[in-house]
Amino acid sequence: MRRPDQLAGMLHTHQSIPSAIMVGRGLAFKMEAALAKAHRTDPCLLLMLPYSAAFGIPLKITSALCSLALPERVRDINREVIRGGILSLAVICCLMFCTAAAAASEILILQSHDSMPYQQTLAGFQAGLAHSRLEAVYRTLILSNEQDVLNPLSRQAEIKLTLALGTPATRAALAGVAGTPIVAGLVLDADELNRNPQVTGVGLNFSADLQWLWLRRLLPDARQIAVLYEPRQGSVLLRELQKLALVEGITLTRAPIGAAADLPAMMQNLPPQLDALWVVDGASAYSAAAVRELLLYSFRNRVPLIGLSAQWVKAGALYALDWDYWDLGAQLADLAADILLKGIPPAALPPRAPRKVRAVLNLKTAEHMKLRIAERWLPELSEVIP
Repeated sequence: MRRPDQLAGMLHTHQSIPSAIMVGRGLAFKMEAALAKAHRTDPCLLLMLPYSAAFGIPLKITSALCSLALPERVRDINREVIRGGILSLAVICCLMFCTAAAAASEILILQSHDSMPYQQTLAGFQAGLAHSRLEAVYRTLILSNEQDVLNPLSRQAEIKLTLALGTPATRAALAGVAGTPIVAGLVLDADELNRNPQVTGVGLNFSADLQWLWLRRLLPDARQIAVLYEPRQGSVLLRELQKLALVEGITLTRAPIGAAADLPAMMQNLPPQLDALWVVDGASAYSAAAVRELLLYSFRNRVPLIGLSAQWVKAGALYALDWDYWDLGAQLADLAADILLKGIPPAALPPRAPRKVRAVLNLKTAEHMKLRIAERWLPELSEVIP
């Protein structure tokens, strides 16, 4: 058996070996100290200690095996050789840990913001990757100035995957990370993810069928509905909703909103008789002032407003379909695991819609609008604001 100094001489060329040997020596000395403290000076036990520790064998059983199974002459084996064996085993274990750490995938997290939805999505993503047993090292950047981030990103050759949270972060990643797979989340327009083979992800768009289902559950008597949509993104969704409305004889009035400045003119052109105002997409077009204007119109005219998120409902909208951000992160982790563990390219993973929905209802608004919500749907709601 080679002495510890011989082993060190053989392995010194690897960058991480000296550290491993130092850790190994410390581990070996700690083993001997523990034995001495327990008055266990049997060389056989000293030799077997690392193996019993590795396999979870109690010390008493190991000691009994040494006493019964091995002759006295074996237990008189030279202590220096035993020390060398312990050190060799400790160094090998440390090298295994070094190799595992080196094999971890480095993932860049690029966020448009650091608000609570982003934090919850990131937490769900990291928990999902941990569940898939993918070893990952994370580097996080909050996007403050797009131009400041692009150049550093393009030089990160060791990055195996980029998680982009938010539309600005996704666009920055596409512009600045050449050749690296990108998984995007919290993106308002999921169609953007279909235009580049480097990216896949989970959009924020709920399907037309799901949105229609909740409309008919909570407003079954509505026949005249104004649909507020972002014309560059929501035209396809609007067409799908119109097909569903046609089947049931319901009239949907188009109300395109490209920016908050379009709101006053749109409200002047609304039909005099409406059963609901339905905002289906285009969150970026609605400032806080624009949302207040919609709520004022809603309460003055007793026309229920269907909002875009739970925050709208807390402010007075009748209901909204909100997102489970943790689960959005878990969906993103599934895509990342497919790319990093299975080698599937992003182009072969179509962008996905959210698989969970949080329906939120404001009961006070329903009472003000003299609406009766069927009790059978209350258990299906994720949150009811009294």
